[in-house]
Amino acid sequence: AGAPTPNFDPPGSTTVTGHEPGVLPNLFNLRHFFYQSTDDLNVPPHSNMAAAKALLEWKRSQPDGFDYRYVEVTDRGHAAPAEGYLPSLKWVFEKARNARPKKFLWQPHLPWKKHFYWVYWDKPSTDAVYAFELKGPNEIEVGRIEGNSKPTAFSILVGPPLLDVAKEVVVRIEGKEAFRGIPKRTMSTLLLTLPRYDNGLLYDARIDL
Repeated sequence: AGAPTPNFDPPGSTTVTGHEPGVLPNLFNLRHFFYQSTDDLNVPPHSNMAAAKALLEWKRSQPDGFDYRYVEVTDRGHAAPAEGYLPSLKWVFEKARNARPKKFLWQPHLPWKKHFYWVYWDKPSTDAVYAFELKGPNEIEVGRIEGNSKPTAFSILVGPPLLDVAKEVVVRIEGKEAFRGIPKRTMSTLLLTLPRYDNGLLYDARIDL
């Protein structure tokens, strides 16, 4: 029954006009299941229902991402699905998390969230949605999906299986070449990305842009 924080207009109404930034676009690579009963009195359904519509629009615009299931029922209140939680959990865990996907979207929002997949951004712009994608062998494209701020002053974290750090790497930002060369392998990058729980987020080479 949990849902991203909604914006209501007018306040106190049931009309959802949007959700807290930094949630929906960032689900691009994360398989998830959400379930809502429309008669839930503990957690009213409006936010999840609106989020389902918003995710459908994201899926239509970015058909290579957003792997999710939404189930809406009318008679379960705040209770579990009639079939229990096991079927949905089984479906979610059929797909392993990929810490180094070929493409992801990022809508930065939280000031402490600086590392997302293979990008490190010390002071990210928080009013846009950005796409980071491996477009060819050792070629990366960065662009905006929504918003006004251009992506600047961030780092691409590089390593296998996406990139061969011993060969030339090309990075383009909004179609313009921003880097061409062999990334530097440094101890500072290793320490910067030292993970607490996921070795897939550990890198020893980066490209500062």
